[in-house]
Amino acid sequence: MTSGMDKSTVDQIHILDDISENVSLKSNEDIDKLIKETEETLTSLMGELKRRQQDDMHKEIDHLEEYMEEADTSFKNLRKFIAMALAEIRGGK
Repeated sequence: MTSGMDKSTVDQIHILDDISENVSLKSNEDIDKLIKETEETLTSLMGELKRRQQDDMHKEIDHLEEYMEEADTSFKNLRKFIAMALAEIRGGK
């Protein structure tokens, strides 16, 4: 199941497996504490992922004007090509 996965991901899976094996040996209070810690970690990870995604979006927005200029230039070149092709077709008749 773990073949082809990143080593750190495999290590984390093994840690989770160890936790699940040891959880039966823990008291209800220990399990409750573990759940709270896991929820806090998950919330933290989700926040970090959201922050990174927003950073990526802001970077793309910062370059939007450049993308639009490139698209405009490409469209102008396409129009020139079509005009030349039509002129050649009409001249060939």
